[in-house]
Amino acid sequence: SNITAMKKAISILLLCATVLLAAAAEPCRFQVAFDFGASVGFHQRYKTLKESPVADYESFVGVHRHLSLLYNINRKFTTGIGIGLDSYSIAPDAVPVFATFRHRPIQKRILDNFYYYTNLGYSLPFADSSNFAGGWLFDVGIGWQKNFRKHFGLNVQFGYALKEFRTYYGYANSPLGTAAFRLPDKYSLVRNSLVLSLGIVI
Repeated sequence: SNITAMKKAISILLLCATVLLAAAAEPCRFQVAFDFGASVGFHQRYKTLKESPVADYESFVGVHRHLSLLYNINRKFTTGIGIGLDSYSIAPDAVPVFATFRHRPIQKRILDNFYYYTNLGYSLPFADSSNFAGGWLFDVGIGWQKNFRKHFGLNVQFGYALKEFRTYYGYANSPLGTAAFRLPDKYSLVRNSLVLSLGIVI
């Protein structure tokens, strides 16, 4: 009958539309991601100096801009490399180069957008510079990525960051806590932070 034929035609159209939408949302094998984030540290340590967020909260704030090239191995695993520019209110800036790895453990509707990630790298050293510092970095956390089109998606990450700064100048509070002054000495600073970032993936 006409009604039966119409139902079949509508079913076929809905099936085709579903397939097309799924294909449009499927990520490419290679993707480029730009993430902008902010960090709040809960502990940082110089060679002999310890600070706490209560004593100097502003010194723990950081801004991060990262550009990554991602390779989607399959639906579960993604790897890639990246470079960035990290700025801090009291610590030196950094240009990190890192490798990234992501794993999506749950392959179910909605939940397959969630993943956990880890980054491992080293900031580019600039000799005799008080503005940029080299040092190891390690990040771990959870993320959420939603691909609205094959070449466009949103990415959110929240995690823990461990960062080392190796440079020739340090900063510390004056005895009265009213200003910061430079310490003309080669030093190492280790910083522990929580990072929240938002980005786009193309």
